[in-house]
Amino acid sequence: MNVKKFTRIFIEQMQWPSKFSMEKDHMHPFFELYYQMDGTRTMFINHSFYTLHPNDLVLIRSGDLHHTTYQEDGPSERFLIYFEEELFSSLYKAYPPSVFRNLFSYPKLSIPPSMQKQVLSLLFTLRKEYDHMDAYSMKLLEHLLNTLLLLLLRLHTSSVHEQPKQIEAPDIAIAARYICTNFEKDLSLNKISSLVNITPTYFSKKFKVMTGFGFTEYVTMVRLKEARKRLLETNDSI
Repeated sequence: MNVKKFTRIFIEQMQWPSKFSMEKDHMHPFFELYYQMDGTRTMFINHSFYTLHPNDLVLIRSGDLHHTTYQEDGPSERFLIYFEEELFSSLYKAYPPSVFRNLFSYPKLSIPPSMQKQVLSLLFTLRKEYDHMDAYSMKLLEHLLNTLLLLLLRLHTSSVHEQPKQIEAPDIAIAARYICTNFEKDLSLNKISSLVNITPTYFSKKFKVMTGFGFTEYVTMVRLKEARKRLLETNDSI
């Protein structure tokens, strides 16, 4: 992503002819909407793994840790939108905060066939407007984004949500979840690797491969994320 180009919203549709993995792990101060158009992808978000197939969509909150890898060789395609929170602030005023907390607590949504044409139409219209910006584009983009989010809210409230199945790396998911819920404790490599009965050396390598984060880097990022959250949402001192 060209950070210099990002002003309130960034839209990109990308195709890859073969297997692709993100070069770096991610944590950014804006929201992300990711739509899998073709291929299969594994996404690690905070402490859970999600398998994405065509017409699966993921919503990622500002500050969430995430990393993606493709599960198979072959062509793949995805649609990506980065956007600032203020672009859907009007929805915050119209609905209780719990609605949005629930929406982002279950980041993966599978778009049913009955809604796929409508969602894709909105995505393509967003991209077309973004690619040909004029004095009216930002308001139109905001309107289209809010329409898309409203559709996702409707889908979310009518869907049955399951906890992500940690089939691919249950040991790494257990370790990551423990770190996220015990970030104030002593979290040494030896302690966490013994928690999941893996030698420290092998655990360190596997954790990096599966999550995209080095062990120490991940612990630090989790603590920074929680510190940022407390500074924004509480009256705690630095």
